[in-house]
Amino acid sequence: MKKTNDKVDTQALFSQIKPLITLVPQMERTNPGANFGHLFGGYESQYYGYLWSLVYSCDLFDQFLNHGVMNQELGMKYRKLILAPGGSLDSADSLRTFLGREPNDEAYLR
Repeated sequence: MKKTNDKVDTQALFSQIKPLITLVPQMERTNPGANFGHLFGGYESQYYGYLWSLVYSCDLFDQFLNHGVMNQELGMKYRKLILAPGGSLDSADSLRTFLGREPNDEAYLR
């Protein structure tokens, strides 16, 4: 990988690691690392959403870690308040009802 003025040559770096991470051949004189359409075509908010879904799932699972993964009462509460309504209720409302509080990122950060 060559550097210019202490900056990373992203095209050279991408060309170096691409064979290690994908089977798709790289077209010559292109810089695919500079063209990641997912982040610049309206999909970026969905990537952000993936992270929040992880935060919420950690918050939910933390309840099971604290009260027992096989806790039948908690499992039925989850089934009734989260799974049963499906998409008929706002998922944020279901989450708050199940947790009995506002969701937070504490479990995720741990």
